[in-house]
Amino acid sequence: MSRCPFRWLLLGFLLYFAATSSTMACFGSDRGAASTDLDDHLRWAETRNGAALSDNLTFKINALNSCSASDDEIRDIFADLSVVIAQHAPRAECFSGDRGVTGAARQPHLDWAAARSREDVLNNLLWKTSAAMAYLDRAAQVRFFADMSDVIAKAAGSLAKAPAGVVWQLANITFKDIAPSQDKALRVDDMQADANGGMIRITALNDGECAPGAGVPGPMAPLQRFLFRWRFSRDVTRLSFPDRFDVILSIEADGNVPCLDLNPIMYANSDGRVLVSKLGGSRFLFVPNPAASHVGGPRPVEVATPESGLERGSVAATPVLQVGVWGFRGRRGMQLEAQYTYTLASGPPR
Repeated sequence: MSRCPFRWLLLGFLLYFAATSSTMACFGSDRGAASTDLDDHLRWAETRNGAALSDNLTFKINALNSCSASDDEIRDIFADLSVVIAQHAPRAECFSGDRGVTGAARQPHLDWAAARSREDVLNNLLWKTSAAMAYLDRAAQVRFFADMSDVIAKAAGSLAKAPAGVVWQLANITFKDIAPSQDKALRVDDMQADANGGMIRITALNDGECAPGAGVPGPMAPLQRFLFRWRFSRDVTRLSFPDRFDVILSIEADGNVPCLDLNPIMYANSDGRVLVSKLGGSRFLFVPNPAASHVGGPRPVEVATPESGLERGSVAATPVLQVGVWGFRGRRGMQLEAQYTYTLASGPPR
């Protein structure tokens, strides 16, 4: 008798065990939560009440959040689960009249999540899940639980397949004027930065185009004060592949100042090898102006490779994230950057 059938059976078992084990990394010892067999979830749900089902979904959603998922991956999972919720609970009154919850199309849910923080996305998902479970009758609760659990398990399996990579540690943050000039009618009043974001305060002075004279602060001299802020959607102290985060930019300033009325620019950029900014260098203006190539919204940044450079016999890369301010008119040739520089914290697991 041929032994091939046994070999194929053994291979199938090993592949199944490996896939299930990697998925279980998100759920600890709960093998049932990791199952991608819809019937497994149905059978489990049939022996539990609605409160137990709701608690279990809460546990699994929170587990996904702790399972090395990037912000973008959490948003994708949110959109997938939001469609399941809308299919099972299509009445807006279940969700305090919020008709956005009951939309069956995936893209609007993804768009909603893209404009919110990770915490807001997770809280909204937990609220919708609990509200839907409370609305459904017993039979519908079982089916809803099974469909939600199936999507969660498959999402966990996808996360577990991400290759392990090196870990990067934030080494220092420095401010640097990369376009220095001796003659500038600008005053930097304050600069601060940390792993959650930062700010720069700048006062634009009269450069000679306005009376009474160049760079003369005082009640008669026109000036315009600016506050440039940036915020990260997560702490960026330690990063590894495939982490992703957003850089959120904002500019506050004095209003229309006669003769000055400046419109400076912010941007977020990166080294482009390890850290990749999808909108690298795109302009964010104080007064949005499409003609000046203004691009609003968050700037997504991702760790694009699990490698450090050492794997190919070269030197380790030096990932850098830059947040900059420039675009002051006249004799104000400053381009001031906050530069976040990373160093290798650990290599890939052996």
